[in-house]
Amino acid sequence: MGFLQDLMSLGSRVAALETWASGVSVRLSRLESDRTLAFQKITAHDASLAKLERYSFYLHTEIDYYREVLDILSSRLTALERPVPTPPDISDYVAKFATWHAADYATLASYSIGSADNVDQLGLVDRAIDAYADMHEATGEDSYLDTALTLIRNAISTAYVKAPSPYLSWYRTSGQHSWQRNVEATKSWMRVCRLDEARGTRESTDISSFVRTNILSRYLDNTTFGDPTVLLGRTWCLTQHMLTPPSLQEGYWQGIQDMTARIAWDFSRLDGTETDFANAMVNAFLSILEPLNAGDNGSLVWDEDNNQWTDNAPAMDPDAFHSNRRVRWIIEAWRDEGVATSVVQGLAKTLTLNIYAATPSDPYLKNYITGSDANFGGSGGGQASIYDGWAHLSAVSTDVQAVAQKVYDVVVAGAPSGNVLDIHSNPWARMPMASSLALGKMRMYRDALVADPGPGTGSGGGSRSSSAYRTRTLLDVSVPRDPGRLQGGAA
Repeated sequence: MGFLQDLMSLGSRVAALETWASGVSVRLSRLESDRTLAFQKITAHDASLAKLERYSFYLHTEIDYYREVLDILSSRLTALERPVPTPPDISDYVAKFATWHAADYATLASYSIGSADNVDQLGLVDRAIDAYADMHEATGEDSYLDTALTLIRNAISTAYVKAPSPYLSWYRTSGQHSWQRNVEATKSWMRVCRLDEARGTRESTDISSFVRTNILSRYLDNTTFGDPTVLLGRTWCLTQHMLTPPSLQEGYWQGIQDMTARIAWDFSRLDGTETDFANAMVNAFLSILEPLNAGDNGSLVWDEDNNQWTDNAPAMDPDAFHSNRRVRWIIEAWRDEGVATSVVQGLAKTLTLNIYAATPSDPYLKNYITGSDANFGGSGGGQASIYDGWAHLSAVSTDVQAVAQKVYDVVVAGAPSGNVLDIHSNPWARMPMASSLALGKMRMYRDALVADPGPGTGSGGGSRSSSAYRTRTLLDVSVPRDPGRLQGGAA
């Protein structure tokens, strides 16, 4: 009996254990289910968190975007609160330019398509080509640019190869090649090509190809050109000429350097070639600029070694006549934000405070940029001109506009007689006088429409909007919104 009872008791305990094990299994199953559900909730929570993070990024980018818009609108509102500049009246310059064009174009066309041995005349035509480009930029009229392109292609058609040079060239009537005149005849051409591209026609690649092959490469990529005494190239321009000028015929070589630098500058902005050289040349010039007499009048000057045109002036005074080429190169670099506004304003004072004088006749233009009026080229005092460079500083100075206007008025009136009238009244000078004033006043007006946003980069200054190579309007509020940054936003 006792054994039986023990056996029955054991069976009851086994049954109880089986019931408990079954309960444990159910509880374990429930725990597994609870864990699965917990994982599902964690995953869902992570997904929600990721969505929230993406939505937070979206909100921050939208906030940044609207802050940009608010800043622009605020600046535009400030601009609108200022008095709106009145457009300058350039109708007199336009009308006089048309009169002089009618009178002078036949001469210019004849010079441009005459004998190939007329390189001196082509250098004069180039100044008129610059003037036509000025008027196109000032007025937007295509006819001016078309005329410039015609004169350029006339000149190209007369170039020819003459041994030992492999390049297309022009020569003097004596058959002598002039290094300087070939550059001088083409120094404005790349500016015309840039303006042609900006208006959308882009029909001037033949011109840019000619200049690159026969002018720029000729002087920068070679060492001799059939004359073993002529050694040019990039290193020469930068180290031997600009920074430590050679002792022989400085005025002559300075002209080649300045005009080649201007051509290279336009290439750098047209297609990106020659950028390093173009910037280096600008910086080299800036490095030799200095205030006159420790800055007592705010003008900027530079020295030259043994200026060939200096008869009685200090040996390192550059003459104002030939410095037009350098000033024109620098003013165009300023238009492209490659030179600070303070630099061209300093050069403007060089004209108005050093070169210009009201006596012995008004206007009177002294020979040297320091204000010296010593003998120049054996011709006495007052031999300077401003039409080919200095007058274009009217874009930054109303004082320059006033001086240029006085010269222009003398030319229009034909009096008083004297050097100013004689130098500025020929076909390649009087049209540039009208165009430089028209363009200078329009550039100043356009810059006044858009506030200068501040200093630029490199050697340049603030941004300006009046270049014909790009346009910007006063009320153009455009902050591009990238659609990609809206991806992954809140569902």
